[in-house]
Amino acid sequence: NWQVVNLQKSTWSDRDSAKFTVNLAVALDRLRDGLHDWGEGKRPPHARCHLQERLGFLLRDDEDVWWDIDPHTDVASLADTVNTALEQYAFPWLEARSTDDALLALMRSDDALHSEYDHHLHWFEQLAAQLGEEDLVRRVVAERERKEAELEERRRLEDAG
Repeated sequence: NWQVVNLQKSTWSDRDSAKFTVNLAVALDRLRDGLHDWGEGKRPPHARCHLQERLGFLLRDDEDVWWDIDPHTDVASLADTVNTALEQYAFPWLEARSTDDALLALMRSDDALHSEYDHHLHWFEQLAAQLGEEDLVRRVVAERERKEAELEERRRLEDAG
């Protein structure tokens, strides 16, 4: 499996200032297929990875983080800030998803499954099925169905209210 750290520049950047964020991703070699495949002997681009997250959402649950660079930026301080965020949040997130064994452990944790995105659960289900882990397939499907029912209830309440 591949761990990917990608720096993304804002489209609103110009020659005087730039904004960037950090994208994290894991590409599951076992599930390479179609849109989620990449060239043999090459690293996968961020967009073709199965599991994706923004570093900012690991730092703040409901808000992304973009860092600014301009002629007045203390680049050393900014580098320290980003490096600390990578070490404390990004690398543990990547490690927890970078091997089949780590992903199986994550799937066995209710708390972890609750916090995963729905599209991650799709890949977890496929991986568990491929590895013959039927109990985990059932667990992931149940979590996905729970989240779908929760979303449907929120929509129903919004429509009613």
